[in-house]
Amino acid sequence: ARIVSILDNRGSSARIVVDERCNTLEDIRLFVEAKAAHLVQIKTPDVGSIADTARAVLLCKANKVGAYVGGSCTETDLSAQASVHISVATQADMMLAKPGMGVDEAFSIVGNEQNRLLAMLNRRRAHDEKIG
Repeated sequence: ARIVSILDNRGSSARIVVDERCNTLEDIRLFVEAKAAHLVQIKTPDVGSIADTARAVLLCKANKVGAYVGGSCTETDLSAQASVHISVATQADMMLAKPGMGVDEAFSIVGNEQNRLLAMLNRRRAHDEKIG
């Protein structure tokens, strides 16, 4: 927390991201309540579940700490798609393009799901405005 405070007081644009030492929902709570990072990487496989991933993002948001929905390169395309929905629903600050170690496939899977989700949300909004 001291490093974050020093950086903030100096007006630095450098950001502290907590990653490997912050794996469980309880770890995330301790880091964000202590203001020990500017951004938390929330690893869906480590935190426990999709529901816990959402809880972790909301915990970060409530404490004004950035939320980065990350994960593992070994996740499936379905888990990546589910992470998109959690990220959008909770307004996460960032999301990892996953799965895999490459860029193209992961970027396409996540990007396509984001586009599908936003199209559905826009259609619902237009429908609601039309009848409302």
